Amino acid sequence: MLGDLVSLALRQFQQDCVKLCEHHYPTVHNRGMRDTHMGKALARRLMRVLEAHDRPAQFHLLDDTRLIARPCTNSS
Repeated sequence: MLGDLVSLALRQFQQDCVKLCEHHYPTVHNRGMRDTHMGKALARRLMRVLEAHDRPAQFHLLDDTRLIARPCTNSS
């Protein structure tokens, strides 16, 4: 049952991403999205699906990658 709800949330999240890209093209295409934004969007979708099926859930941010320095990609 829980696996079915997670699968449903993932399918709905995929639809959310398609809609986002359709409405915000070319910005999303050119600049992409940060992992933190994608993760939070997926968490919100999962929470909505669980709550819609009377499965109480809580979301807590464990790690904020904005605090982690990104590696330098300079190839020189």
